[in-house]
Amino acid sequence: MAGRHQGPLVTAGAAAAGKAGDMRRQVTGALAAVITLCLAAAGCGGGRHDSARVTAAACPAAMPAVTAPAGAGSVAYTACSLAVLTTPERSGVLSGQIENDLFYYTTATRHARGPRAPGLLGLTARGALAAARQHRFGASIDGAVIDRLARSGTVIFQSPLAGMRDSGAGPQVSVILAVHAAPACTTHQLALTYLDGGPGVGNDLATLLIRDTSGSACTMTGLLHITGLDAHGRPDTNAIRLGIVGAAVLSPHAGAISRPANSAAALVGVHPGELTGQVELIAEYRDGPPTVNHGLCQPLWVIPATWRVTLPGATLSVANRDPAGQDKLVPSGGLVTCRGRLGGYGPATVVSPGP
Repeated sequence: MAGRHQGPLVTAGAAAAGKAGDMRRQVTGALAAVITLCLAAAGCGGGRHDSARVTAAACPAAMPAVTAPAGAGSVAYTACSLAVLTTPERSGVLSGQIENDLFYYTTATRHARGPRAPGLLGLTARGALAAARQHRFGASIDGAVIDRLARSGTVIFQSPLAGMRDSGAGPQVSVILAVHAAPACTTHQLALTYLDGGPGVGNDLATLLIRDTSGSACTMTGLLHITGLDAHGRPDTNAIRLGIVGAAVLSPHAGAISRPANSAAALVGVHPGELTGQVELIAEYRDGPPTVNHGLCQPLWVIPATWRVTLPGATLSVANRDPAGQDKLVPSGGLVTCRGRLGGYGPATVVSPGP
């Protein structure tokens, strides 16, 4: 990130607050740290300046803002499930993972009786996962922030903080990793994976994972354009455009991803801490025109043969197939659309799909 390194701010603030047993100081210190990180040049959020203010106006606040000390800024949670970060000079929308980690602090209470979260700051992703398991905590890697002074791939933020008692149904800690700035991705660096998500409430769901298979990290930039194509390579669905939220640096050396025999297990082929682009697709499959098949769309289903994803400097494609999916609508596991109508579920993000 641009500016001074924020890791010690999180570490020292959390340690001092933990020793003092002051939950309020511990939480507000962490809020100040993550807000400062998110105001860096590459930041955690997708929007800046007017665009985020328009978003905030369109989605009025659903609850009070979370405010960091010393006027660092505030995070307002909106009725549209967005977290809008605002200061007098800048504004942006936090990525979903960082939003969730930040929101967890609103559940902090000195009356919690769960186990105390282990300290994971400074550990590698693999080390953090192992340390969490040792303390009988589950762990997830929820994204990354560009920090040029921290070692790439190490934990610089965790939720809940070290020593904070868990107040949820099961002990779980989420972490954010440091990454370094990287050049824009090109076609030869990237590969695309399709995963069936199964149907729900009349919609079919799927995920596209964008992986960096080259020997060096790269950054997804610009807007993603996603289109379903038929067997002849012609558009079979409408095209959708999705922005990218968060630090969009992909981990290098990504391998092929496959589903395990046990559907409850993690994906096979994902290294601990591997950061991968993720696009969520959604398409209504159940409800169609009232004059056709009693309003059920099945006679008008359009199932693309492949997906095409374009972004500045890269064009990717992958078959619309995942026969190993558990809740698929059709044997191929491909996403089913009604009359080729396709949607995207939120902006693209960078996540770790592994354990």
